[in-house]
Amino acid sequence: MKSCRCAQCNVSSARYAWGFALLARDGWDVSDPSGPSGLTGSLEGAWLCPACTRRNSLLIPGLAKASAPPPPRPRTRARGFLRILLVDDEDMLRRCTTRILSDFEIINANGGAQALSILAQDSDFDAVLSDVMMPHMSGPELFARCYRAYPRLAERFVFTSGNPENARAELSRVIEELGAPQPILLAKPCSREGLLLALFAAAAHAEPLSGTFSVVEGAPVEVIKYRG
Repeated sequence: MKSCRCAQCNVSSARYAWGFALLARDGWDVSDPSGPSGLTGSLEGAWLCPACTRRNSLLIPGLAKASAPPPPRPRTRARGFLRILLVDDEDMLRRCTTRILSDFEIINANGGAQALSILAQDSDFDAVLSDVMMPHMSGPELFARCYRAYPRLAERFVFTSGNPENARAELSRVIEELGAPQPILLAKPCSREGLLLALFAAAAHAEPLSGTFSVVEGAPVEVIKYRG
C-alpha cells in the first residue's frame, strides 16, 4: 500500500491504497512515458491524479472532443489555367475537345447524369462546357439542375450546338422558366480561339458580350477581344 503523488500537479492521494485501488476506485491513472504529458523520465510511467488524468486525455489523439472541420480552402490555380467540366454524349467530340483544351484540366462526363454525379463529389470548376442536345438529360436540363443546386456554377456555363437555332429556343425556354441569366452559346464547329475566349469569359462571370461567341439570328458573331 502507498500514497501516490501526481507527477504533474504534485497532489497526493487522500489515503493509502493498493495501486489497483487507486486506478479502479479513485480515478487515478498512469501516464504513458511516450505520451503527450511530457513525463518521459520514467520507463514505468508516472501517477496522475483524476483532474490531470482528464486534462491529459484531451491531448491524446482519438480522445479529444470532435471539432468542426476547417472550411475548405479555394483551389489555387495559375493565371490562365482553368478546370473545366466537359459534358457531351459523343465520345469522339469529348476526345477532340480535350485535346483542343490540353492546357486546362478537363474532367469528362458522357451526359447530364454523370455530370451531376461528378458535381456531387466535387463542384470546384471554373466553367462547364456542355452540349445542348443529349439523350436522357439535355444540356438545358442539366443547367436547370445546376441552377438550383450550384447557382454560382450555373453562371459559368458554355453551351455548344451544331443546330444553334433549335438550341437557342430550348435554352430560352428553360431560362425563362428559371428566371436565370442567358448562358453563352457557341455554334459547332468553333475555333479554338473562340472556345478559349468563351470559357475565360464564363469563368470570369462575364455576360456574353466580350470574348465570346453568341448566336444571333442563327449566325455566330465573333468578338475578337476579351476584356477580362
